[in-house]
Amino acid sequence: MKELLFRVWNGQEMVYDITIGRFGVFHVNPGSKSDGLDENDTASLTPYNTKYPDNIPVMQFTGLSDKNKVYIFEGDIISGSYLKNYGNYGQYKSISFKGVVKYFFGQFYIKIGETKEGVDRRVYFSQLWPLSPNSVEVEIIGNIHENPELLSK
Repeated sequence: MKELLFRVWNGQEMVYDITIGRFGVFHVNPGSKSDGLDENDTASLTPYNTKYPDNIPVMQFTGLSDKNKVYIFEGDIISGSYLKNYGNYGQYKSISFKGVVKYFFGQFYIKIGETKEGVDRRVYFSQLWPLSPNSVEVEIIGNIHENPELLSK
């Protein structure tokens, strides 16, 4: 079963110590003494957690890791290549790409550009890992919140 992990961009850094539920997204405060208390946190609902605003960017773990064993989340910018079948006799060509990980209708994909009509050009994860997560090497090179300039290069 896939591990359900999430992270949020709080405007300054990625935060992984969160829980998501019916009432919103919460940061679980570790506290300076590892007691869950943070005396400087004025947004705490209890001494043990903080509710983030409803518009905070939440990113889900894809269930896959890059070639360096780093978990891939929505919003990560990744680069890599895959083999695409283009002939009748098992002919393949290597397709290189760079794009941002997105989630749409139950599946993750990498947005590698847009068509003239403004539709995402996509590489689906099922195209990259048809047999095994080890069949393709991709690498996280940043994320859309800290490194948006990577997409324009």
